[in-house]
Amino acid sequence: MKHQIIINENFLSKKECNHLLKFSIDNPKLYETQCRETDLFWDKRTIPCFGSHLPIDLQALSWKYLKKVETEIEKVSEYSSVFCDNLNFVKWWSGYEQPPHADGETTDGSNHPFPWRKFGCVYYLNDDYDGGEIWFPNFDISVKPKPNTMIFFPGDTLHLHGVREVTHGTRHTIASFWGYDETRKLPVYDTRE
Repeated sequence: MKHQIIINENFLSKKECNHLLKFSIDNPKLYETQCRETDLFWDKRTIPCFGSHLPIDLQALSWKYLKKVETEIEKVSEYSSVFCDNLNFVKWWSGYEQPPHADGETTDGSNHPFPWRKFGCVYYLNDDYDGGEIWFPNFDISVKPKPNTMIFFPGDTLHLHGVREVTHGTRHTIASFWGYDETRKLPVYDTRE
């Protein structure tokens, strides 16, 4: 089996990565007030990358990041256009982990809550934490990326992935999900394009 896990280091400038990390670290209250997750696992751990709660420069940087990821995914996708349906800062505190899962399919063939998601993507803002590796059990791959690394992969069950337990410190990332269904795209597309 050949995987389609793409690892892209030095994805943005070091300054841009540090700016995103500083925002994530310096705004703990936004994780409490802006988190829109209904699942308790994610509660108070995410911040949308677009909206009035973010300074204009960070929204512009988030848009630049989104468009750059879009270009990279389109290089390997079967369609000429992909759309992001979710782009969030995500904090992983000590003790958090996630078992292997797929972003758009289930292993038992039952309905997935997000079947339109064809790719998952994680951008790493820091590495000063222990544990927290992303791992792909079907390929026996475990990676703890350096800051400013973007990883994306298909949302199918072949690319099951999980997050090993963070044992010390806080893992800061930006997570996004991508598909071909334009009706699922983030509203920001209509205001930025």
